Amino acid sequence: ARSSGRRMPPDHAARDVSAPPSGSKATSWPQRVSCSCTHARSQSGSQNADTALATLCGYLRHFVSDSLAATTSADEFRLGRLFRRPTVMVLEFDQADVDRLRPFLNLLVTRLLRAANREAARRPGGQLPRPLCLYLDDLPALGRLPGLETQLNTLRSRDVRVTAAVQSLTQLDHWYGPAAGEVLAGFGTKVFQPPLEQADAE
Repeated sequence: ARSSGRRMPPDHAARDVSAPPSGSKATSWPQRVSCSCTHARSQSGSQNADTALATLCGYLRHFVSDSLAATTSADEFRLGRLFRRPTVMVLEFDQADVDRLRPFLNLLVTRLLRAANREAARRPGGQLPRPLCLYLDDLPALGRLPGLETQLNTLRSRDVRVTAAVQSLTQLDHWYGPAAGEVLAGFGTKVFQPPLEQADAE
């Protein structure tokens, strides 16, 4: 799903123009299985074809970025390594890329927490062999982490320790809605550092 040079694959182009690719455009990219499938679906007559195509291309369009496509094209890391031996993993990204990378950062942290749960469940006593300390410098940058409001409590017994920072508690309200209070309650210790918004200070 990545581009070649400066050209955009027809499945991405179709999303940009809100129309399915023509047969000539699809066949001009014969090495891309997704293009032939996209073309066949667009010719099926299904009323849902355009919607399905737009949804698919909405996910794939991120990979037009050569750097993101290159990073995700290699299978060089297993989350299980973090539990087998002492490891430090640092993930740093440019703040300007947060909106573009949010789905992938969210997926990485979500999979890490699930992997920690599975690994601990296989261990005697239901705990990891060594603590997993997770520091999230900007929790809202990840968007809504599925089930975080419950995982914060269950992960504690797995010996997973989460430290997270937010600029304002209203950011939790934005992403977690009614569950924001449960997310906040899941952190046993809260530290507030001025300057603060009035609501946070109270």
